[in-house]
Amino acid sequence: MKENIDLKYKPKWDWKMTILLVISSIVFQGCKMFMQSAKLWTFNSDLWMYAGIIILMLGIIDTIIEAYMGLGLFYGKSQRGGANVNSGIICALGIAFISSDFLFSICLIVVISLIVGGIRYFISVKQCEKANKYVGKVGVAKNDISYKGIGEFEGETLNVRITHDEIKKGDTIKIETIDGFHLIVEKFH
Repeated sequence: MKENIDLKYKPKWDWKMTILLVISSIVFQGCKMFMQSAKLWTFNSDLWMYAGIIILMLGIIDTIIEAYMGLGLFYGKSQRGGANVNSGIICALGIAFISSDFLFSICLIVVISLIVGGIRYFISVKQCEKANKYVGKVGVAKNDISYKGIGEFEGETLNVRITHDEIKKGDTIKIETIDGFHLIVEKFH
């Protein structure tokens, strides 16, 4: 039986993404319904459904990438690059193309929200496990680190990153946090 340990990092459901996906899906479906009722555009061909399936698959792949990298909800202005459209909006567009009516759209929204949320939650669990295992450990830099490098912590060699200052080979370092799955270290005094 495991004893209860108060963990610093705990997995969480990404409610912001879920809300964004739901609202975007409803807006896109509303726009689609308006365009069809005004006879501006018709979305009844199989081509739209296949396009929606492809877009939805791309959105799910993108959500895995975003969660793995630890990107924020709107990461377009992030220094790591990215785009102003995130996976929730991509999935919402796919849902709008696939759905034939509003009720089917609601069913798809619920299912896709659970899938995307579940994927993000699973990745969050893995990130928290890594953070709880390594954050706070003190070790030694195995090479000079200006952005990426290698550190040794309690006999285990790990890839690490820094956010500022350079670290020289042999300096004592401490794992301060985790960014996505990257261990962020600082010089330890």
